[in-house]
Amino acid sequence: MRTDIIAALAMLTACTPSSAAPAGQVCAVDDDRRPIEVWTPDVDDDGNLSSRPPTGDGRIVLVRLHADATMVECDDTALNSFSLPDDPSDPMAGGLAVNIRGNTQFANGTCHFRGYYMNEDVMGMHQGWIETYFGAVDKKDIVLSNDFCLVRDPD
Repeated sequence: MRTDIIAALAMLTACTPSSAAPAGQVCAVDDDRRPIEVWTPDVDDDGNLSSRPPTGDGRIVLVRLHADATMVECDDTALNSFSLPDDPSDPMAGGLAVNIRGNTQFANGTCHFRGYYMNEDVMGMHQGWIETYFGAVDKKDIVLSNDFCLVRDPD
């Protein structure tokens, strides 16, 4: 009996919306909603990212990215670019250019890109660089649809 209660509580906990998860719920084991990846890269002084973003045309991603406000334009209408070079010691070798627009917040000299974004493919390659684009998606569209859940808690 006690193990049944513990299992039921664990299941309820998995289905309870996380206060830190702005889209509502973290995916349960048997969830049939579309999973949203959480991407939380670091950005160095040169605007280089510490990790590759989850990509795929039309894919929704929860982004938590923080950049020095002197290196970006912290405005929802501005297109900001970050790099993930194939070889950090040789930026001319190419890599991935990540373009992002919207869901910006300025605080204490830092520009926070926090929220839901839809990834879009960018065709072509320029001098070894492939580009990808993330455009802001309204949080309430994600939450109210009940079609999505988070792969993990973002915090």
